[in-house]
Amino acid sequence: MNYFQFPISFGSILVHWSSQGLLSQVEWSQHPFASCQNKVKLPQCLQSIVDQITVFFYRGQPIVQIPWSQIDQSGWSEFQKEVYLWTSRVPHGETRTYGWLAAQVGKKSAFRAVGQALRKNPLPILIPCHRILSVTSMGGFMGVIDPLQPELQLKWRLLQLEEEYRSPFFPFMASSILEMRQRQVDSV
Repeated sequence: MNYFQFPISFGSILVHWSSQGLLSQVEWSQHPFASCQNKVKLPQCLQSIVDQITVFFYRGQPIVQIPWSQIDQSGWSEFQKEVYLWTSRVPHGETRTYGWLAAQVGKKSAFRAVGQALRKNPLPILIPCHRILSVTSMGGFMGVIDPLQPELQLKWRLLQLEEEYRSPFFPFMASSILEMRQRQVDSV
């Protein structure tokens, strides 16, 4: 398996690809460049993905489009493919619940199965499973449910990063933003 590691605003990302040049995994580490040397050059077709992930972490800018044709999906079940496709449709800066996602894939009561599929998501960030929450909590992220662990702290930071990009805060606009949000709440 080939890999390429690069720094981000809080840690580093390691991308893996198959011998066919298809993206197979994205891993996050809280440590910048965790003892890994890039021995293989990143395929040109994956450079755009790395660039988008980098800009996402530094500016919160949305990942424009998931390049499904450049992703190795050979190890995914049909259920996982559906879950990942619907997860990718949750807009930048918004969240949904495991139950909502289960309903979208046609299995309303399968919210736990959805959680397990997301736990196995090999491409967190690119397939934005951080946008899927429990009804009562943040839910899990990258196989972790303890809110004190770095993975769930990353989930919280990703949601904050997206919200800041979507709704940048300018002090001179504070009263206007609060008034607008109050009108939205009142109209519901």
